[in-house]
Amino acid sequence: HQGVYLPEEAKQLITEADKLLGDKSYENAKGKYNEALVVKSEEQYPKDKIAEIDGLLAEMAKKDAEQKAKDEQYQQLVKEGDRLFSGKEYENSKGKYNEALAVKSEEQYPKDKIAEIDGLLAEIALKEKAAAELQAKYDALISSADKKFTGKDYESAKNIYTDALKLKDEQYPKDKIKEIDTLLEELARKKAEEEAAKMAQGEIDAKY
Repeated sequence: HQGVYLPEEAKQLITEADKLLGDKSYENAKGKYNEALVVKSEEQYPKDKIAEIDGLLAEMAKKDAEQKAKDEQYQQLVKEGDRLFSGKEYENSKGKYNEALAVKSEEQYPKDKIAEIDGLLAEIALKEKAAAELQAKYDALISSADKKFTGKDYESAKNIYTDALKLKDEQYPKDKIKEIDTLLEELARKKAEEEAAKMAQGEIDAKY
């Protein structure tokens, strides 16, 4: 690969450059090939190797730039995912972590966060289901109690409002129970007055 009339110094420099190139010490190899060209400027081999090194360095720079851009994009997506996670926006957060994985599929952190989110979403779904079932039971009891109240079956209505209150500490059944207690007191007072009036009338009738 070297010219027939290559000075010993140039041969030595090219040998050193070839070794450095083999060790992927590109900049140092390029320096040695350039030194060889100073000794013998028309030698083609060092020129070809320098062009090869320039191509490799350009490719490496391109890959480094791409990797840097990928790293920055990944970090940005993870940061956004973390921010959404902190705000309990779990679905949106999961989306960002999946985007981060699309950029760097080998990263473990987004996988762990997605697993954590899936666990949280499952827990939330269970709680929502339980809350919905509780609400349905409560609504059914209130509906039943309201019907009893409308039908003036106050004692039954009060018992059902009390059952509803055990399920959910809401103001409505409390208000209805107070209303029923007031109505029952009023009914008891009227009944007592009627009985007293009847008794008095009975005594008058007995005298005359």
